[in-house]
Amino acid sequence: MKVIFKHKEHDYPKKTGDINLAWYACGSVCVVRRKTERSLQKQNLSIIQINAICKLIWEDLNPLFKKDLALYALKYKKKYPSLRKRGISSYAVFLMIIHALIKRFSLQIENQLLCVAILKRLLERLSVKKAVQLRLLKPVMKYYQFNHCIQYQQAEQMFKKDLPENFYDDSHVTIKYSVKSLKPG
Repeated sequence: MKVIFKHKEHDYPKKTGDINLAWYACGSVCVVRRKTERSLQKQNLSIIQINAICKLIWEDLNPLFKKDLALYALKYKKKYPSLRKRGISSYAVFLMIIHALIKRFSLQIENQLLCVAILKRLLERLSVKKAVQLRLLKPVMKYYQFNHCIQYQQAEQMFKKDLPENFYDDSHVTIKYSVKSLKPG
């Protein structure tokens, strides 16, 4: 529905009950829209789950590694300005690493505790430099300077506290990967 008003200058309301009003042409044109309920899609649910996983891991990160992420974010913004118009933060870089690891290893995010434990194990000795070499992140100038590892404080205790007792025995499990590709085995 389109409504055209006379040229009177005053502040027009944006909502009236269930109806949203959109004003155009200096208030002379009003478009009425009914509010539609948005349903959550599968991809939105997975993003919510991954963000919850990232927050759990983010709390235990080494401050030097977080500083490297922030410096990488500044260089990323300069090299790829069209990709992120509003900028990028260290947490956004960490999200990119987590998303890349989940995609590369096809991790199941439904079981949060197990996913957090596996990601912490994969991230144990990872630096921003290694993440670029493994193609988890895009290269930026002088990325080789960002070589602080995550090195969780009391890493073994964290793995045991995150999982229920006797959840799994990792004494015989090793995760090997080369610098060229991050493939298990």
